[in-house]
Amino acid sequence: METASPTALLIEDQVWRKKRGFWIWNVAISASLMVLVPLTVLLFGLFGMKGAFGSLGTSGADVGALSNHIGQVMLSTAISMGFSAIAFIWTVVAIVRLCTLPKPPVIVGSVR
Repeated sequence: METASPTALLIEDQVWRKKRGFWIWNVAISASLMVLVPLTVLLFGLFGMKGAFGSLGTSGADVGALSNHIGQVMLSTAISMGFSAIAFIWTVVAIVRLCTLPKPPVIVGSVR
């Protein structure tokens, strides 16, 4: 009668590790995008407002030029809010998927 070796080897399922890595990567990327997109648009918004007030200073009270620059800034802000909302929703989905992964099956083998 053979007895099992006292040293056991635990092997994790490689498919589970890949799924877990995929969702961790998704959380990291979407959270980064959720923060970086509004910051970059804020930077471009500052340049747009600089252009708006620059045109106000050079051409006097030209309401058309001022409103054109402000409209561009508002449009870029709205677009960035849309992208940030999508990134936020995807971050939540990725976190939920990561947290609800079933426990990996553990394969127990013996080392000889």
